Amino acid sequence: MKHKLLQSLVLLALLALVLGLLAGCGKKGEEPAPGTTDVGGGTTEGNGYGDNLPEDLRFDGEVVHVLTWNETRDDDWYSAASSETIPHAVYTSREVVAERFNLSFDVVAQNGSWDFRNEFIANLRAYIQTGLQLDLIGQYTPAAALGAMNDLYTNLNELPYLDLGNPWWPGNIQESCSIGDNVYFCSGDITPTCVTAIGSVFVNLDLWESYGIEENVFDLVNNREWTMDKMQELVLGVVGNSGDYGIVMANRGIYDNLFYAGGLTYVDHDEDNQLIMSPDISGQKMSDWYDTCHDLLYDNEDVAAGDDVNGLTIENTFMTQDALIYMSQVMTDARDYLKDAAFDFAVVPYPMADSQQENYRSITGYWVTMFSVPSTARNPELSGAVLEALGSSSYTHLTPKVYEESFQHRFLQTPENAEMLDLIHDSIVYDSGRLFADDIAMFNLFRNAYYDTEWRTLYGERYTIWMANIERVTVKLG
Repeated sequence: MKHKLLQSLVLLALLALVLGLLAGCGKKGEEPAPGTTDVGGGTTEGNGYGDNLPEDLRFDGEVVHVLTWNETRDDDWYSAASSETIPHAVYTSREVVAERFNLSFDVVAQNGSWDFRNEFIANLRAYIQTGLQLDLIGQYTPAAALGAMNDLYTNLNELPYLDLGNPWWPGNIQESCSIGDNVYFCSGDITPTCVTAIGSVFVNLDLWESYGIEENVFDLVNNREWTMDKMQELVLGVVGNSGDYGIVMANRGIYDNLFYAGGLTYVDHDEDNQLIMSPDISGQKMSDWYDTCHDLLYDNEDVAAGDDVNGLTIENTFMTQDALIYMSQVMTDARDYLKDAAFDFAVVPYPMADSQQENYRSITGYWVTMFSVPSTARNPELSGAVLEALGSSSYTHLTPKVYEESFQHRFLQTPENAEMLDLIHDSIVYDSGRLFADDIAMFNLFRNAYYDTEWRTLYGERYTIWMANIERVTVKLG
């Protein structure tokens, strides 16, 4: 389903020009366009909020108790309005839900990132055992899997009102993260980190033209011709002996993005929806894609990966126009750098393996907040309705502001990029093999393509362990 991001941002620009006068809303039967509602006002269609929750749903002054992590790169909770764009949008989206349902949020934050993920879950378990009331958990992605394995979370599919098929839950999280009929965590527009952590590819269009590349990169994407072979055909070798780069990868973590862009996953499902090792992992498709991605870096002088040794960054390569393409792990690169670019650029998805692939595929980094509901939550209706409403409210009030902050007026002048960001947003994929970083432990497998190692050696050394890990997670949660 389309996010209608361009429409939203154009409306935001018009709102600014008319000093806050109200803009129109979407037609009946269409998905709500983000950014077309005001705090407390909503749209004029349906229940006034663009979702399917009952108009008369109220919780009579209830307090929603939230435990979250405090190291997020973009905070999910603000207790007051702010002059900064994204904090204010986060605050607004939460206040809309509080006013709508007549409730308030009590938020407690503690360390929970990679080095503290086990401590976060241990503390959560202790809070639950001592009877502390918690209704919603927001956590670093690998911590969510740990919480599920510790029997701390309820099955989200059993919550009233929550519908993971709605556009504010982009991607295939219900399909990919189900174990049997169970889903224990979710993410989407509910958090700014979903957007800011999406991986994408940046193209310097001025250099693209100066090197004599005649194809339009936006047309290539829309015509499903933006493949690895096509990208290499057009880009590799065109910089000549100038000392510039055809492609710069942010770091070796880019191989995570390339793995999924090629249509692969580590874990799949059997006919009973239980987890199994993806059959592609041991097949020719995986072997060929590994060789292709490995050779991209190692066999081309004008391709480089940023690391602590060579010191290559987006700032000293792409922004200085010394790189034609920059493969980014996070959209925050756009917010931090591209909005100040002195050249025209394109934001496109990672290339597909070939034009026969079903869709472009994008992933988010681990720094995305995953939301869960404790198994001891007192009111499933409250937790389900709040999760769904936070998602729809953020889709309307937050996500457009995240993109506006990233691209500002340059973005509004580029409708092609708006379409690309819609595509990237809607192409997010998940994989239990990656999300269960501790208990399945396959997440960094393809990153080893950065090193000069044979794929079958990497795979063969740990195959038995991975199979056992997948079975253990399935037995535990399925």
